[in-house]
Amino acid sequence: MNRRIATIALASVALLGLSGCATLAPSASGSNDAGAASGPDTQTVAEACATVADKVSGVASSFQTFDISTAADDPQATIAVFTEAVDALKAAQDAVGNSEVREATLSIRDSFQATGDTLKKLLVDGDVTAVANIGTVSGEVRASLETFATLCNS
Repeated sequence: MNRRIATIALASVALLGLSGCATLAPSASGSNDAGAASGPDTQTVAEACATVADKVSGVASSFQTFDISTAADDPQATIAVFTEAVDALKAAQDAVGNSEVREATLSIRDSFQATGDTLKKLLVDGDVTAVANIGTVSGEVRASLETFATLCNS
C-alpha cells in the first residue's frame, strides 16, 4: 500500500509540477529591464536569463525523463536527483547578476527543495501524511517555472 501511495505521489509531482517545462529558454528579444535592485545589477534580465537558462532547462528536462516507476524501489536515488537539482540551481543562482532573475531562480530552487523534502518524508521516512503536501509542492514547482519562463520570455 505504501509503495502505491509513493508511486502516485511521484506521478503527481511529475505530471503537475513539471508540465510545460519546454518553454524555459529565454527569447531572443528578452527584456532589458534590470528589475528591482537590492544592489546594483550587473546584468539585464535578458543577460541573466541567458546565464541560467541552460541550468534551469537542464534541471527541468532531467525530471521529464525521470523514471517514477523505480523511485519507490530506490528512494535514496530519488532524493539524490532532487539534491543534485537543488545544487545545480544554487550554482546557477550564484552566477546571476540580476536581482529579478536571481529571485526567480531562488524560487525554483526552493520549490525543488520542498519537493525533495516531501518525497524524503514519504519514501525514506515512510510518513504517508506527506502525501497531503504533494499538491502544494507540485504547484510551487509549476508556478516557479512559469514565473521564470514569463520573466525570461518577455
